[in-house]
Amino acid sequence: MTEPRALRIFISYTESDLEWAKWVGSRIRDSGHQPMMQDWDSPPGANFVLWVNEQLEQADIIMPLFSNNYFESEWCTIEWTNAMSAGKYMIPLKIGPCDPPAVLSSTTYLDVTGRSERSINRLLTTGLGSPATKKRQRLEQESPELRSKRLVKSWKRAALAATVLSAVGTGAGFDPGDSGGSDALATDLFS
Repeated sequence: MTEPRALRIFISYTESDLEWAKWVGSRIRDSGHQPMMQDWDSPPGANFVLWVNEQLEQADIIMPLFSNNYFESEWCTIEWTNAMSAGKYMIPLKIGPCDPPAVLSSTTYLDVTGRSERSINRLLTTGLGSPATKKRQRLEQESPELRSKRLVKSWKRAALAATVLSAVGTGAGFDPGDSGGSDALATDLFS
């Protein structure tokens, strides 16, 4: 029996959120999935428009990183609107204050603004699944389409839990671009 392929998750982000994209990409890789992002995967000198189109077509899931800069970017708008029109599964991550366009009002996103690194890691692990469980091994034998659908459902549950917990507060906010890289002093609901 051949090994099931990892789900391909295209990270849609703006250049100003590159550190977030790299951080999220490494968590996607840690969870056993295949992150796809311009900074890591776009060949120098390639036709960027064609490259993005190919990535969107090949992706099982699109993960937009919502921020004010994201919604001001024409390129990001092209990416998320193309993903929606193609019927792609989207599991957005709100990384900064912003008001998503009304057309995205029915799209569940995980709001990580103001959360600690540990809390965000926990929420991503919940949403993306853990690579070491027997259940995950069984699910990996399903088709990428069915696995993507299940992952989106799991993501929605993690987003709901995050919304409920945000009413209580989660401590200091995490910034992957911060050279300190740790928020060990932050109060964390998941400790």
